[in-house]
Amino acid sequence: MTGGVVVVGAGLAGATAATSLRELGFDGTVTLLGAEPVLPYERPGLSKGYLAGSTSADDLQVHGAEVYETLGIDVRLGTEAVALDAQAQRLSLADGSTLSYDDVVIATGGVNRRPPLPGMELTGVHQLRTIAEASALRSAASMARTAVVVGQGFVGCEVAATLRSLGLDVTMVDPLPGPLWALGDEISARVAQWHADAGVRMRNAVGAASLDGDGTVTSVTLADGAVLPADLVVVGVGARPATDWVSGVDLVDGAVAVDADGRSSAPRAWAIGDAAAAWDEQTRDHRRVEHFDSAIVQGQRVAHALAGAPSPAVGRTWFWTDQHGD
Repeated sequence: MTGGVVVVGAGLAGATAATSLRELGFDGTVTLLGAEPVLPYERPGLSKGYLAGSTSADDLQVHGAEVYETLGIDVRLGTEAVALDAQAQRLSLADGSTLSYDDVVIATGGVNRRPPLPGMELTGVHQLRTIAEASALRSAASMARTAVVVGQGFVGCEVAATLRSLGLDVTMVDPLPGPLWALGDEISARVAQWHADAGVRMRNAVGAASLDGDGTVTSVTLADGAVLPADLVVVGVGARPATDWVSGVDLVDGAVAVDADGRSSAPRAWAIGDAAAAWDEQTRDHRRVEHFDSAIVQGQRVAHALAGAPSPAVGRTWFWTDQHGD
């Protein structure tokens, strides 16, 4: 098969781009490639309702299978792109096949940062990015009593709150002075109070030095020598762009540098979502915004550009979280 628009990455950004193309009247071939074996889903719920058991996998789906079928979108699950030849306008896939395109949209999102901590390979140590990882964590949490969460960003804080709601004894660890520190000390103090009121312990301004155990994690040793018992550890220290397979385009800190509509430095190659660093006219630089709303907006904007439609207005970037019901 050749030609048309190929969207690489079946997350929220990729699904939005593919469906928006059809909604705008684009009548060429639209192919959506997803490395995971499941339909596109919304990741924010993984650390909240899905981990808690109150939300199902179907609840998280961006669209049901019938939507893609009705729109004539060729969805290929379990299909990973491993190389991009921007000059030849061709993708190499993990199964050894190739796929040519008229336009390619890089929407492969991000992957967990894996810190060089001794013990990361131990049973009972988890990270959270995919629904498969969330399912494994949910299963482990049902049998655990004491959890240590390494990292106090959005994912770390939300996982800690959910694990606490499930009855686990939870401690959060981070070398920064407080949770969500990047948002400022006032917000950090409020979030810290939510966790303290719920019974979550926090070890701020001290990082984890090692994860300890003989095959299975049993404790976490901190940089100050303190040892925290743990039969479950969740490491959430951010994500990096999933662009190792991309070549022939300009990158900014690992993300594909694009204009406000998603155009990269290579002809007919576009990028959106967590894999992209989009030009921001206000700050006059490329910014990578890892959030639900940005994935939707960027997916819509690239579809408008590909369909030859006027670009929709860009609103103010916003963030949301759910911790201990607040």
